[in-house]
Amino acid sequence: MFGRALTRTFWVFYDNFFKGVMLNLLLFIVYFVIFFFMWKGKLYIPTILIIGILWHVVTPAVMHFWVKVIRTDDRKNMFVEMWEGLKLFWLKGIALFLINIAAAYLVYIGMDFYKAHASNKIFLVLGGIGVWLAFTFLLVQVYLIPIMVMDEKHRVLISYKKSLIMLLSAPFSSIGVLAIIAYLEIIIYPVVMLIGGPQANHILVYFTLFPIFLLPFLSIIYIILIQLNATILIYEKHNIMPDLKEIWEEKKWSNIFRPWEVK
Repeated sequence: MFGRALTRTFWVFYDNFFKGVMLNLLLFIVYFVIFFFMWKGKLYIPTILIIGILWHVVTPAVMHFWVKVIRTDDRKNMFVEMWEGLKLFWLKGIALFLINIAAAYLVYIGMDFYKAHASNKIFLVLGGIGVWLAFTFLLVQVYLIPIMVMDEKHRVLISYKKSLIMLLSAPFSSIGVLAIIAYLEIIIYPVVMLIGGPQANHILVYFTLFPIFLLPFLSIIYIILIQLNATILIYEKHNIMPDLKEIWEEKKWSNIFRPWEVK
């Protein structure tokens, strides 16, 4: 399923290349300007919080448009659809952010607590369980916003429950999707440097930095699209949605050079 999600994401982006790049560029400019001036002012925690809340508010509006593209539903102008999505989801996005930031704070407190009691074997086991739960909660984020957007009633708490069920139905694919997201968010770079330090293989370091060149044009929308496609594929697997395999997967690679040819 992981490979199918990548394939669909590629073709959805390629078939809507101009819209994807334009929207990615606009989002990149907004995020970068906020990050640059606030980080330069040494407002580190406020920077993370503002970027986080913007992601939770704006992403559902973006997905509101792209899910219609993927399902080939009738749709209006991209910005009209996004504005409607913003009006529909902004408050729910804030609710998701508050829940997620509260969970992140609990993880931070837990790590600090278990670190102080690392010599106690019981607390060491509890700490391991806590790390596993934190990683599970992180994986749930892959499906959280897409489910909230596609749910008929757009329920916040039910979205967490459905996301967990989706994760349990496709754990390895979920880890693969999360790895791609981590790579595109430049998270792999500090991991490589933490493990390898100054002696880290130069080719590996350059590979982890490659998304920097994609960020203005591809990364943000690609993250959104792979989350949507991974979620829709699981919906299709359980017959909640019609199968879109013929539309987005059964394409010939010649379509890259002749996109007007449709199957």
